Amino acid sequence: MKRSEAQYIAMDVKPPRKKANRYNRVFDRGGERVRGLWERNGLFYTQIRISGRKVRLRIEHAETVPQAIEGMQALKKQRREGILKAPRRKAPPVPEGAQGVEGGAQVVGGPESPLKDAIAGYKKDRDLVEHKDFKTAKREDSGLKKWGEKFGTLLIDQIDSETLADYEVWRKEDAKTRGRKLGGRTLDLDVMALNHVLDWAVLHKWLPKLPDLAWQKRAKAPSKDRLISPEELDQLCDAAVLKPEALKLINPRFRHLREAQALTGQAFSDYMRLMAYSGGREQETIQLRWSNVHWKQRCLHFPGASQGGKRGGGSREAGGPRDVDFFGKLQAHLKAMEKRRDPNTDLMFPSHRVDGPVTRFTKQLHRVRNETKIHDVTFQYFRHYFISHCVMSGVDYMTIAKWAGHRDGGVLIGRLYGHLDREHPQKMAKKLDAKF
Repeated sequence: MKRSEAQYIAMDVKPPRKKANRYNRVFDRGGERVRGLWERNGLFYTQIRISGRKVRLRIEHAETVPQAIEGMQALKKQRREGILKAPRRKAPPVPEGAQGVEGGAQVVGGPESPLKDAIAGYKKDRDLVEHKDFKTAKREDSGLKKWGEKFGTLLIDQIDSETLADYEVWRKEDAKTRGRKLGGRTLDLDVMALNHVLDWAVLHKWLPKLPDLAWQKRAKAPSKDRLISPEELDQLCDAAVLKPEALKLINPRFRHLREAQALTGQAFSDYMRLMAYSGGREQETIQLRWSNVHWKQRCLHFPGASQGGKRGGGSREAGGPRDVDFFGKLQAHLKAMEKRRDPNTDLMFPSHRVDGPVTRFTKQLHRVRNETKIHDVTFQYFRHYFISHCVMSGVDYMTIAKWAGHRDGGVLIGRLYGHLDREHPQKMAKKLDAKF
């Protein structure tokens, strides 16, 4: 017969003494042991099996035994419905004197390894083979640093979709605390960096397979560049040039400054038109030299990264050398620029302040946008202008891709610009007449 608390008091026998800082068994009023229920320092816990392992969960807002029993039953219901998940386990402490991945002695990892060890191992192998350039690796490291800061001790087999959701909330709060804005693109790149680490863990047998992570991209789709008209191109180029009559109204003491501004304005006008006629990227066009103009071969050569020039954005492949064959407007524009060139340098756009080419034309672009009221134009618009007019002129996609520096043979050109040439499918269909 089970004794109640009243019987214990009547018999002058104390109930089992509760030990501090230890999990104690819980008994109901009838003195019967409540299976799966524990008490520690005035808080109630339940031991329950989730995903094949026993875990001990705290029962929130339970002050009495009946409330604790009710909370335990609620947790079991959530487990049956598949809602309840096991809490994340932390990595076991590293024994004193042991070395991890960063310590020099390589440890054999596994599912029980913490995320910080997997990150260190991935970065070590990535930098060893150098399959990513410096800027890409640096950007990836900034995201991995945040992962290590938030979930460095989390075991890699415990990473799931909920981990990504928790990281997103924490990352936004952290940015807000530091007074910074966090874009969706940054979150996407952080998740991409984590996926690279998990791929590495699977390759090295730390994980049996990749976890099924649900992540919807947070970055907004970029707006498509509109096609500026030839009239707008002329307006922008004309607005960049400082008119000669304006110099007459300037105080002679400051005329040298206006003359330098006039040279920069003419260079910027030539720069915009050259990009529109060649499809050059922003930085690679600034780096051009007159030795890159091959008059006999009738082409403009973009050396890319092969001769030390900047790639001007894009991937490593985008920096490959290429030639843009002359056509009427490109050749005429280059001849007009040659008449105005600085004979003391081989650079097309030399800087008048320091040795080397102009760093950028950002200020000049803002000035001509305000003057012409064409506020949406960017440097990418001029490259878009060239490719669009090539497509509308009926040039095949493979040739355009060669001129633009695309290595996909024209797949991207057809996908992004194919709608501009409505007659292209009809032209291709007529070619079948010779075979059928």
